[in-house]
Amino acid sequence: MGLIETTTTAIHTDEVCLNLVEMNLTRPGKPGLDRYMIAPVLRQEKPVDFWIDLGPASQFTRPQVRIPTGGQDPTTGKWWSEHNVGQAVEMANYIREGPFEQPEPVFQTPDLIQIYLDQPDIRRRHRKKMSTFGHGQATQRS
Repeated sequence: MGLIETTTTAIHTDEVCLNLVEMNLTRPGKPGLDRYMIAPVLRQEKPVDFWIDLGPASQFTRPQVRIPTGGQDPTTGKWWSEHNVGQAVEMANYIREGPFEQPEPVFQTPDLIQIYLDQPDIRRRHRKKMSTFGHGQATQRS
């Protein structure tokens, strides 16, 4: 006896989503790879797969995506989910189409030469018990 997999032809964006996968698979009777979106949803406490053919895999420049959004508790057997189908599809669309530019660094690396040149002033201020304020430091002396 083979394993029977339950699938569905329609889902709603507010349904419980257990996982969302975009992967390249071969389509029966067609050469080449297609990109599929597979979203297991929970129907009557049983997972049901929803498949969408997104088109030829050659059209996609981003890598395949797997977004875990839920699972099954091993002790109780109950299903849980952190995101619904709409949120998971939105995340997949962002990963597939979103801009991935290198963000600007929040902190600038310290200039070691300037730190070295500031040492006599820092020591003089410390010796005279003067306050020092600067990037990353605030020393108040009384």
